[in-house]
Order: sequence, then structure tokens, then C-alpha cells
Amino acid sequence: MLVTPVISRADLALARAEVAVALTDLDLDPGHVADVEVVAHELLDAAIDAGGAPLRLFVEPARASTFVRVRCERYLPDARTEIDLRERVFGALAMARGRHRNALGTTDLWAEVPHLSDWDDERPRAVHSQPPRADT
Repeated sequence: MLVTPVISRADLALARAEVAVALTDLDLDPGHVADVEVVAHELLDAAIDAGGAPLRLFVEPARASTFVRVRCERYLPDARTEIDLRERVFGALAMARGRHRNALGTTDLWAEVPHLSDWDDERPRAVHSQPPRADT
């Protein structure tokens, strides 16, 4: 697992580079590495826009996907709006994404990026973290 601190927008390029090096060292597909880099950047950017800095970026590769999480040190009520503004990116690259408010007052923004080979080279549509609505 990669853990990287991000203090401001100036740290975004370094965070992306660290993600790329860490995932490339694990011999992951270059396309998947690029997808994770973009998703990590968008989550960090959303957290910064919502006023969440300083941040910690967590990247956890697994067999079928890579989980990307940005921990904000406080509650971010506007984080949902910032994530929704980036729906096209998340819809194209992530199979799930969301926001989680932790008991200690922190907020996690997260996304799960699938390995394309596990999806027959088709990108899935994003699945929202909210439960489905019942038809009325």
C-alpha cells in the first residue's frame, strides 16, 4: 500500500509520480496505472476544492482492482458536490466511488479502479455509493 501526504495543489504532480512508480514496480498494466493516476489526481483535486487539505493519499492494489482513498483531516460537507462535478472521469475509469464520514470527524473520498483484463477490456459504468431508489 502506498501512503502519500498532500498539503496543497503543488504536491499533486509528486503524488501522481509516486503512484505511477509504486504501481509500475508491481508490474501492473500501464493502462491500469494511468487510470489509477488520473483517479487519484481527481480525488485529490476534489478534496482540495472542498477545503480538505492537508490530505493523505492511500493506494491499495489488489487482484481485481486498485482502491484509491483520500483522507481529509476534517468533515467536508461539500465533498459530494466536488465528486459529482468529476462524474465523467469517475464514470469512465472507476467501478465505484464515494465519500465516507469517519467517526473521528475525518472524511474519506474513495474510488475503485478495475483491472481492465477482468472486465473484458470494457470500462464499467460508475456505481454510486448510495443505495438504489425503489420504483414508485
